[in-house]
Amino acid sequence: METMTTARANTLDATTEMRTPFDFLGDMLDRLHKRSPVLGFLVAILIAVACTALAAYLNQVGAAVGSTRL
Repeated sequence: METMTTARANTLDATTEMRTPFDFLGDMLDRLHKRSPVLGFLVAILIAVACTALAAYLNQVGAAVGSTRL
């Protein structure tokens, strides 16, 4: 029983250590918000605007993921 619990704990530790670029971006925004809440908010809005513009552009040229065009 202890071996199974230890294996599960090791598996959970391995998955919690996996970091994606979104984790680093979130950490960066958190640190920026601690230094200057207004600047952190503006950078978050800038990122959202850039992602929205990119999605709109990809949708316009038909290259968006999940496009239903045949």
